[in-house]
Amino acid sequence: MSFDLRVSGIDRNDLTEISGDQGPFYIANIGGKPELENGFFYGDSNNQFFFYVNIVVFEGKKYDLDVFAATSGRFSGVKPSSPSSHLATIQSNIEKFFRERDFFTPSNPSTEANRKNLRSVRFTWSVM
Repeated sequence: MSFDLRVSGIDRNDLTEISGDQGPFYIANIGGKPELENGFFYGDSNNQFFFYVNIVVFEGKKYDLDVFAATSGRFSGVKPSSPSSHLATIQSNIEKFFRERDFFTPSNPSTEANRKNLRSVRFTWSVM
């Protein structure tokens, strides 16, 4: 893996490489804390930051994912700074991750049941 990891708080061994539309990107689950229960690292050739997700459960097993915040540091820091021209690619990559990989263990493929039950990935964050 030739990815240049530029942020602290991430072990290179925890990164999962995923093939995106504009090249590879990297995801790691960073755990959570009460106000930021589900945290992840995102990295590609232009951007590296942390983002946070809420799971919104509906009737039965159906659910949506709400990507609601991002920071430059692990559970802290300012909003990531990046040209807004990258935002569509970043969001596409993150959605691909949630549809194809396991939410809690990104190195594992998603199960058929999870793929069927995920209704949508929403981006309510105010970033970049």
